[in-house]
Formats: sequence, structure tokens, C-alpha cells
Amino acid sequence: MSKSIWIAFRNGGIIPAAVAGGKEKKVGPHEPVEVPESYGQHLIDDRFAYKAEKPAATKPAKDQVGRGARQDAGKAARAAELTGTIDDLKKAVEAASDLEAKTKLSAELAAAEDELAEIGAG
Repeated sequence: MSKSIWIAFRNGGIIPAAVAGGKEKKVGPHEPVEVPESYGQHLIDDRFAYKAEKPAATKPAKDQVGRGARQDAGKAARAAELTGTIDDLKKAVEAASDLEAKTKLSAELAAAEDELAEIGAG
């Protein structure tokens, strides 16, 4: 990014793939995110977002250093669980005959795939 600013969405939002650099990024309410200045100013002008401060980098506390391995193991377990859930949801979407049920299952599938992508990126 040549010139960027930090913004936060008032009610959460989505940064388009072209701006996020590959895949669209979902951002929660009041979560600071760095974006190109022109895009961020557009969101600020339209009152979807406000200028935010860059989050402070924090050092892990001494007791948190050992947690890294446990967190990695937890992420791996959650990823395995999500993979199974995704496979089951794909089969359920294909088997669903009711449009409403298919739509609901597709939304659940998308949410599970997004969570799995976040675990992989995190």
C-alpha cells in the first residue's frame, strides 16, 4: 500500500478482495483495519466507518508464551472438526430438495469455510 490509513466500521463491514489483496475480509464492529487512504476516506465520508488508531503491538506475557503450543493444537483440532463439518454440509446441500433448506445449509457452509480460512491464516 502506498499511502494508507486505519479505519473501523461502525457496524462491521467487508473489505473487497481488490482492496484487501486477494480475498475479501470481514471486519467486526470497531475493529481497526488498514486500508488505502482513498478507499478509507470514501468510507469515512459516507459514514460507514471512522478514522481509527493503529492497534498497539503487545508482547505476550510470560505465562502466555507456553500457551502458543496449546493454541496451535487447539487450532489444528478445530480445523479438523471444521473440515468434517464442511464435508457433511456439502453433502447436505447436494441432497437438499427444499430451496429454503438449501439456502440455510449453503450459508452454514460458507460460514464454516470462512472460519477454516481464518484458522489457516491466523
